[in-house]
Amino acid sequence: MALGRLDTPITFTLLSKEKDEEGFSNMVSHPIACVRAYKEDKNTTEKWANKALLEDVTTLFQIRYLPNTKITTDMQIECFDGTYDIKSVENIKGKNMYIQILAKKKV
Repeated sequence: MALGRLDTPITFTLLSKEKDEEGFSNMVSHPIACVRAYKEDKNTTEKWANKALLEDVTTLFQIRYLPNTKITTDMQIECFDGTYDIKSVENIKGKNMYIQILAKKKV
């Protein structure tokens, strides 16, 4: 099985609250992994019609499986065109070869 071109560099980040020197809490982004991905924006093909349950999803990412990293919906994806909230993570066919991620672009 092949995904096509994994030509979009992305970074998985995890947000956490940290206090600064004066005691105020700020949201800080911690990078988890930098990988290359296949990126497809939402369109009207049959492939996207089957994903109608997730109406707020705008983008599909597919990456190679990361053996020592767990990708969760608490993370975000930073890409060249913006930041995305992860809505769904699926191990394609359960073979630990590729991961499919459905995400919503932050406005």
